[in-house]
Amino acid sequence: MKTFLKKSSKNSWVANVSLTLMAVLALMSPAIINGFPLVYSDSGTYIAAAQTNSIPVDRPIIYSLFLNITSLNVSLWITIFVQCLILVYLFSLLLTNIFEVKHKYAWICGLSILLSLTTSVANYSSQLMPDIFAAWMPLVVFILLFGKKLKTAVKIFLWIVFIFSVTSHFSILVTATLLIIFILVFNIFKKILPLHKNYLLITMVFAGWITIPIINAAYGEKFSVSRCKNVTLMARLVETGVVTEYLNEHCAEKSYSLCNYKDSLPAYGYMFAWEPTSPLYRGECLKSGWDNCWIEKDAGYGLLIHDIITSPKYLKKLIRISLKDTYLQLKDFKIGVLVPMAENSAPYETIKSFYPHQLKGYTNASQFRQILYYNTTSKIQIVLVILSLLLIPLILISLHRQKIQSRNILHFTTIICLAIILNAAVCSSLSTVVDRYQSRVIWLIPFLLTILVIIHFQSKIREV
Repeated sequence: MKTFLKKSSKNSWVANVSLTLMAVLALMSPAIINGFPLVYSDSGTYIAAAQTNSIPVDRPIIYSLFLNITSLNVSLWITIFVQCLILVYLFSLLLTNIFEVKHKYAWICGLSILLSLTTSVANYSSQLMPDIFAAWMPLVVFILLFGKKLKTAVKIFLWIVFIFSVTSHFSILVTATLLIIFILVFNIFKKILPLHKNYLLITMVFAGWITIPIINAAYGEKFSVSRCKNVTLMARLVETGVVTEYLNEHCAEKSYSLCNYKDSLPAYGYMFAWEPTSPLYRGECLKSGWDNCWIEKDAGYGLLIHDIITSPKYLKKLIRISLKDTYLQLKDFKIGVLVPMAENSAPYETIKSFYPHQLKGYTNASQFRQILYYNTTSKIQIVLVILSLLLIPLILISLHRQKIQSRNILHFTTIICLAIILNAAVCSSLSTVVDRYQSRVIWLIPFLLTILVIIHFQSKIREV
């Protein structure tokens, strides 16, 4: 191995580009095997929104803009290539700028191949979804805080990546906000960052929250973070059972719109938000389209939500449920399955409308015809995460005793672990417990272990 590393240092730029390309292709491998970029039911909305210049009622338009820009309106393959290339670049900055690892191209290639084979990272970097952005976010925060003499162009690029990441989905924005608040509070007591870094963090949070309203206003909508901020949260509260309990107690004195349905509310949030039989779609609103029901009923749901969360009794109950579900979400990180997206599905219809030249490739892909299972990779990931959690403390102790980049390593470990915990808390509290939410970031644990192993290995090489 030592001989190989010495030789790799003499490689030409052609070899380095080849290794980088191999890393990108490894991260794209699920899409390559499928025959087309992986899609989720929400992919249809993301593909269509920017093309039709319409702000979705249930999510930001930012990822749609990202998809539109990166695909060049030519190919959706370019989008996932860019997603994987950005991830490889973040790996590169971590290894070289912060942890000062030599022979970075060989390590990045090996790291990407290993993680693609054993974790969920390639699955999410190959999807036309913003889920991979949830893992980008803590990496970018760490690099901006602890990067050494980053060039202006690199800082600008990282800022762009951060803004796209946190504004692509509300859960990522809330998670990033909480992460930065934790860092700021910790810094008050430990002073790990200079004052200007505190201002940087505050600016990052402000930029994230202000970008979405600005873009919404630019598209002719209200200057607000969301067109319908209450419907999704109401779906979550319905799932907890708190809404039914509250309505049974208060409908005699208050006339909420859901009082008529308090005995027949759906058991799950997704049923409330998407099933045609949901109370959300009762009445005349559906005649103008499902999204009109969201717009028409959002304010009324907001009043009910306000009354529930300002009631100490129900607030305590929601906190208990949130803590329990955070624990359940932390444990649930299977990669799961991707269901077929055949004719009449949202991705099919939008690709047919806006990327007709790619429709043949889409219909020839495996996902068009069958369920894509990732059971084997899920089992490997579970074992690897458990193993990582056991080994990371041991390696941290070893590196600390040797005084090898102990501060950077400790800060990186803290930010990664905190981001994973906050991701679970935010997603389970505001939405529901779904394996996809945690699987999109859990690969950062094996990634952390791999980084520590590389640093430890390189320290041993120097001693020889």
